[in-house]
Amino acid sequence: MALDLSVSGITMTLAVPNVVSSTTIVGYAPDDLYTIEDRDTGETMMGLDGVLSGGYVPAAVIITFKQMANSLTEYFFDNWAAAEDQAFVKYPGSAIIIYPGLAKQAILTNGFLRARKPLPDAAKLLQPQTHRVEFQSINIQGL
Repeated sequence: MALDLSVSGITMTLAVPNVVSSTTIVGYAPDDLYTIEDRDTGETMMGLDGVLSGGYVPAAVIITFKQMANSLTEYFFDNWAAAEDQAFVKYPGSAIIIYPGLAKQAILTNGFLRARKPLPDAAKLLQPQTHRVEFQSINIQGL
């Protein structure tokens, strides 16, 4: 079975329970839907005798979502940020990303909105906006 690398079938759903209703992300930026940073889950050190030791260190899953300025998804991020600004509280969210062409899905939990571009940059056209969310965990499953 050949796997499909097209992004056209990807579905992403975000939710912030009791704060913002879940939404399916729409209005992706023209070249990037999102970026996921590498997770550095290990720490190593070498003793003077040349023996390398290592251990596991938990690391957040950092995703930067990128939407067009006129994307309806912007209202989701606006409302999430506004609720936090008003209450001076960070509200955790979750996400599900479905990759039908790869026959798998990613479930992300306990995510916090860490950085965002609240308004688009203005050029010939209003530019895409970015929103960085750091999740505690990712669970990748087959469909």
